[in-house]
Amino acid sequence: MYRKDIVHLCDGAVVAFQEYGDPTGTPVIFCHGWPSSRTMAQLADEPARSLGIRIISPDRPGISGSSMQLDRKLSDWPSLVEQLIDHGNFSGASFHCLR
Repeated sequence: MYRKDIVHLCDGAVVAFQEYGDPTGTPVIFCHGWPSSRTMAQLADEPARSLGIRIISPDRPGISGSSMQLDRKLSDWPSLVEQLIDHGNFSGASFHCLR
């Protein structure tokens, strides 16, 4: 792990995240499952370093360091990740989304 931080969202909520792997590598958003948290990506830290991958691993709403978001839906997740990318100060990174 080389960075742990939080991002303040437009609605006042916060999203906690950690980064693993190569700090200058290709960014990949790691979306953990249930039950887990952002620290699950730690398992991929060494392989990501050797492959030149920068893992950005956010907590889902209500998990560990992220704010609970009542009445949220699965379809709210892409918007949350977009805000994380916009406000996360990921200098030098570019992101692409597959839909």
